[in-house]
Amino acid sequence: MFAAPRSLSKKIFSGIAGALLLAASQAVSAAWPEKPVTLIVPYPAGGGADTIGRLVSERLSDRLGQPVIVRNVPGAGTLVGARALLQAEADGYTLMLAPNNQLTMLPHLNENVDFSPNDDFAFITQVASIFYFVAVPADSPLQSLTQLIDQAKKEPGALNYSSCGPGSGCNVAGEYFKSLTGTDILHVPYAGSAAAVTAILGKQVDVAFDTAAALTSQIQAGKIRALAIAEPERWSVVPEVPTAVEQGVDEFLFANWQGLVAPAGTPEAVIERVNATWREISEAPETAEAFSARGLGLRYSTPEKFAADVREDLVKWGEVIQDAGIQIQ
Repeated sequence: MFAAPRSLSKKIFSGIAGALLLAASQAVSAAWPEKPVTLIVPYPAGGGADTIGRLVSERLSDRLGQPVIVRNVPGAGTLVGARALLQAEADGYTLMLAPNNQLTMLPHLNENVDFSPNDDFAFITQVASIFYFVAVPADSPLQSLTQLIDQAKKEPGALNYSSCGPGSGCNVAGEYFKSLTGTDILHVPYAGSAAAVTAILGKQVDVAFDTAAALTSQIQAGKIRALAIAEPERWSVVPEVPTAVEQGVDEFLFANWQGLVAPAGTPEAVIERVNATWREISEAPETAEAFSARGLGLRYSTPEKFAADVREDLVKWGEVIQDAGIQIQ
């Protein structure tokens, strides 16, 4: 009897295995979801990320025909939430709203991080971004970003800035600004944006790097002056606030984006289904309006683009964090 060469047998086996996996994936695509889906949000209820999670869950629920239930899992700078995701089955029924500071900053900030963004997550799509402002008290003599930079260079270390916590996006935004402008501004961390905003309102600090969610109402009320928004274009909600690019700081583009991820090994058909569903949702005008009204930018990306952005930003923010000596425990 003829015996196929071992190499040919391996190829035949691989082909059969691949066909079986494809068939299984297609079956999952047709059936999924057959029960509620959990969306882990690695932050407490009530914050900006939680708002995004609930906007996403409501819209996915409507399109998928099954409830998408938000589960808040805060702690350790989003590390607790990441661990909860990676302990779940890779069956498509547990997803996570992953912020860029978790995927691209936390591995450089915390030596206890025990996951690899590139290896342990299946990237689905980016969904939103939270805008950042550079702001000062309303009666500050600093009227522009240029004046802030000039003053900081004239008196190195004399000015200080508040952030919403060590290793937070606010902290990294401030250090990134300093590295781009060659300035020395003292970092004063607070326990969250609420305390940081109280500090700028009380003139306990000179400058704030914080989110639109935290600062917009104070800007509109005239209690805080925004010197710049770290976006490519002005924001229609506060169109009087110029971009950093307009004021000569071309590279100061900073947003806390959020994306959907699943455990590595989640069926490709599920990844494609969620991605295609979010693409449809993101193209609806009412979705953009709902996000913009809350100080959020609406995003969509392919899984491949999402993964490429994570790889690039891991390097970029690693350099900023290392140069600034930022670390959390």
